[in-house]
Amino acid sequence: MFAKQIVYHPSQVLVTSRPELILKLTIAATILKGKTMNHVTRAYKLFAIACLSVLLFACASTPNYSEYVLGQWDTEVSGFPVTLEISDTEISVIGFGQSIPYTLEGNTISFEFQGMQVSTIEIVSDNEMVHTNTTTQAEQVMKRKL
Repeated sequence: MFAKQIVYHPSQVLVTSRPELILKLTIAATILKGKTMNHVTRAYKLFAIACLSVLLFACASTPNYSEYVLGQWDTEVSGFPVTLEISDTEISVIGFGQSIPYTLEGNTISFEFQGMQVSTIEIVSDNEMVHTNTTTQAEQVMKRKL
């Protein structure tokens, strides 16, 4: 009564002469395709949320150097023990009465003392940091005075 019709399916080719079977298979394929697309869309959304969470965590865990450096720090200069006090805008050597203005951009501190001095700050712990001179690579270990 009906001519044979071919229905293409991703996994096989089905040959049938029953139009109701063709309709059922077409509907089933459409439903499966919709579920697959919803699954893929959900996966993309979850991936995007995971990426944003990691980015937010990374930003939140970045140290605030401008707050960290504040306070008194013990260090050595040419083998002599020195205590530095770092305020919002200046570095003072305790006992010498001289202050040096500094700028802090991210983890890079710069100030003028016998020429321009530029160092990167590495936070070792809550009470220790290392300044590395960007020109000479000399390291200056500083421990917070408690």
